[in-house]
Amino acid sequence: MDLIRLFKEYGEKQETLLRLREDEALLALTNTEQHVVAAVGDLNAPNVTSIAEEMGLTKGAVSKNIKKLLSQGYVDAFQKEGNS
Repeated sequence: MDLIRLFKEYGEKQETLLRLREDEALLALTNTEQHVVAAVGDLNAPNVTSIAEEMGLTKGAVSKNIKKLLSQGYVDAFQKEGNS
């Protein structure tokens, strides 16, 4: 069962990436940046740590990509209530 679930998740991620690549505005993004955007959309409560774990990247690499995506308006920053 676990293998079937993994193939299903892989297929869903491939679909997301194909949709991202079809968007003209996103063609300027690197593959990693596209993957970060997809991870932000896939995760329930995305943060640098969860994105890094999902993608197998360092938190520093994710932070660098997120900063660029924020400045270009591809992702939005938010803070959970009670976090400071």
